[in-house]
Amino acid sequence: EDELREWWEVESLSGDQMTWIALRQNADGSTAQQKMTWKRIDLNVSEKIIGKWMIADLDGNPAPTNMKSVYTFVSATKAYMSASFNTHPEIGTQWNRQIEVDVAINGNKMTLSYHPDEQTNVVDEITVTAINSTEFTAYHKLTMTIGGTVMVNDERTFRFVKLPADYTA
Repeated sequence: EDELREWWEVESLSGDQMTWIALRQNADGSTAQQKMTWKRIDLNVSEKIIGKWMIADLDGNPAPTNMKSVYTFVSATKAYMSASFNTHPEIGTQWNRQIEVDVAINGNKMTLSYHPDEQTNVVDEITVTAINSTEFTAYHKLTMTIGGTVMVNDERTFRFVKLPADYTA
């Protein structure tokens, strides 16, 4: 089988558009150029995120009960988090405890930081890849520091589902 090659380079980056140009080698050895233009889109994360969201899937698999979190976004700068983290004995079960979360949204990236106690600092970096009125998918990176030592450094792909106000069931 013949190996075909192509070489892509960014030709221009301006405002909300990025243009790539490719030099392709055809099967007969000739070359051709191709352009591709990408346009940045605003997912309106800061508007669509308001409400209660629960982790439904971790890396494409259903999240077990002891790995679920519920984030209640009351604004683009403030949220509350409740979680069941039995798998992390260093922080214990927090399901019935709401923790206040500081939120910073920049485009499709949300940075959430919270302090379950005076020794613990947690930073969630959530990069939203798709969002609608009932669910969103995101690349999620969590770093937990306890007493100055990194105890958890976890990266996964999450799917969140929107919950009604009362999600007891």
